[in-house]
Amino acid sequence: MVVVDDHPAVRAALCRLLQAQPGIRVVGVAGTVGEAAAIIEKLHPAVTLLDLSMPGEGGLDALPRLKHLHPAGRVVVYSLHDEPAYQRAALHEGADGYVLKDDPNGLLAAVSA
Repeated sequence: MVVVDDHPAVRAALCRLLQAQPGIRVVGVAGTVGEAAAIIEKLHPAVTLLDLSMPGEGGLDALPRLKHLHPAGRVVVYSLHDEPAYQRAALHEGADGYVLKDDPNGLLAAVSA
């Protein structure tokens, strides 16, 4: 799994949460979409956890490119945005799932599916 978030503390907390789960191994972390693209292209992770709101090229804009780099990999978007329009847009752009940041159980279920 690759964790993509622009906040270092969030990345670290997510990695601790995820790696404590059986069967989940974080193989890369990225603070930008560009870093994520390089990691995905090199490692072909089964799952990428992608923050929707990123500076520069945001997660929503990056989805098609990241999916193109590794079509077999799943991209799960996670966000603070609870509005259905964000969820629809992410799924339209190729996300394999959408989970809210305040739902750790949903996050674990989404990346384990």
